[in-house]
Amino acid sequence: TLEGAYISEASIVLSASDPVIDGNESQTSGILTTSYSLDNQPFQAYSSSIPLEVTIEGLHTLSFFSTDRAGNEEPVKTIEFTIVYPSFLVVDTSDRLIYQYGLTGNLLDTLPLNPANSKPTGIAADTERIYTVDKNAKVYIYDTAGTLQTSFPLGVINDGARGIAVADNVIFVVDRGGDKVVSYDLAGTIVGGFKLHKNNSDPQGLGILGQTFIVVDESDKLVYLYSIV
Repeated sequence: TLEGAYISEASIVLSASDPVIDGNESQTSGILTTSYSLDNQPFQAYSSSIPLEVTIEGLHTLSFFSTDRAGNEEPVKTIEFTIVYPSFLVVDTSDRLIYQYGLTGNLLDTLPLNPANSKPTGIAADTERIYTVDKNAKVYIYDTAGTLQTSFPLGVINDGARGIAVADNVIFVVDRGGDKVVSYDLAGTIVGGFKLHKNNSDPQGLGILGQTFIVVDESDKLVYLYSIV
């Protein structure tokens, strides 16, 4: 899985039992059928020998219930799960395009930037949005189809923004001019930040891996790791 989502496909196995109740063994009839509905389609019988294979990207809903041989039906249970196809994004300053690549390097899509987003210096994404940071000291937020949703000024950062990352609806921007990382909520309000190590004085990129910030420094050709607290 990737951040709680299934990568490329989900293989689902349903199982049911009709337990024996001590002293009432004769009341146990056994499972007759298990039925399921995927994404609100009509219920159908489930074959225990064939797992459900779901490969379509996006959010899915699976409902299911079992019936015993005496005709008793259990309440319908429902679960949700998401399938994602991993990709990475590259923003190009020259042609002002966002390039989306699969993990093998195959080009999946290109998305144009808003004209005001003319000097991008970093890009990040989550399951709902794409974020770019620009030398004009603004963050631009797009939906996954490339439509601009909003933008906001960085405030304490002038023209030194050189990288962007996002986690749990918090946007992080690395500031080359101030040697710091500043965090914002989705409305552009500053909610935190921290100072970079004194040797990390030429930051040119920012990423997040688990509980670690990753900052690339151009001058000393080093990657600096900072813990998220």
